[in-house]
Amino acid sequence: MKKNKNSLVWQFYSPTSDSETPPKISYMIGTMHIRDERAFQFEQIFFNKIMSCDVFATEFDLDDTQAVSVASALMLPLGSSLQSLIHHKLYKRINDVLRKQTGMDLMQFNYMKPIAVTNFLSEFVLSNDRMLSLDETLWQFAKSHQKILRGIETFGEQLEILEKMAIDDQIKGLKDVIRNFPKFRKQLLNMTKLYEKADIAQLYKIAKQTAKGGQKILLYDRNALMVDRIAELSEQNTICVAVGAGHLAGKKGVLHLLKQKGFVVKPA
Repeated sequence: MKKNKNSLVWQFYSPTSDSETPPKISYMIGTMHIRDERAFQFEQIFFNKIMSCDVFATEFDLDDTQAVSVASALMLPLGSSLQSLIHHKLYKRINDVLRKQTGMDLMQFNYMKPIAVTNFLSEFVLSNDRMLSLDETLWQFAKSHQKILRGIETFGEQLEILEKMAIDDQIKGLKDVIRNFPKFRKQLLNMTKLYEKADIAQLYKIAKQTAKGGQKILLYDRNALMVDRIAELSEQNTICVAVGAGHLAGKKGVLHLLKQKGFVVKPA
């Protein structure tokens, strides 16, 4: 992906053999899963692309989200706790940062996976200006305009990804956050700036860095699966697909993988 191709909206289509028949244009848009107002500056452009297509799809069917299942997937195995898994000095350090930043005590997360704490801290760094995240806002817009709604992955597959993330890797990730919380805050805020610039190449790099040893599970395998599903969905209808902007760029990103499948892919 060339660095000068900074765009959060891309068109893709299968070339037609008949020069008189125009191709059916579908769109790929990059989003952020946050409620921070800075992520919404392209909202109207996204709305327009949704309106131009038959189908709107997000990473998974947002109407199929099951809060109980998510909560269960975030729980540690029975008999485990953060206190038993994390060295007492690190546990105290995490607790000190958590209290300072959020007013919460780590004991309230004691039976939850470390990633739950990391995600909670992330939410406090970014603003919650909107009632819904950008993905949810786009989903509700499409729904209100009677678009066909689809999930690229199933909700169950999303939960399986969470289950595959090694606890030790989650602890290491949380440790890195706590060790230098100002750097963590700066990185999150920098991501919103990169998003405003539509710098998908840098967002992809950060996504790889954040995933650390989990790039294959969190990025590469998912990108390949999503592209297969997108190709299937676009056979019969024009489709507007919204995925996290970190999935777009790179040789293993969805845009490059779509090209490998024979689609014409261009900034829109």
